[in-house]
Amino acid sequence: MMTIPFFAFAAGLVAIWTGKRNVALGAWIAGLVTILVLFRIHVTSPLGLGL
Repeated sequence: MMTIPFFAFAAGLVAIWTGKRNVALGAWIAGLVTILVLFRIHVTSPLGLGL
């Protein structure tokens, strides 16, 4: 699950190197959105502590 943003950023870098600016921006935005969604899921999940 956590590899998805890294693949998106890698695709963005490849798109930058090939000169496809719109594709690169889309990949970077998709990577950022994915990181924010995963962070939201991580932060709001309860801890299973048995106190």
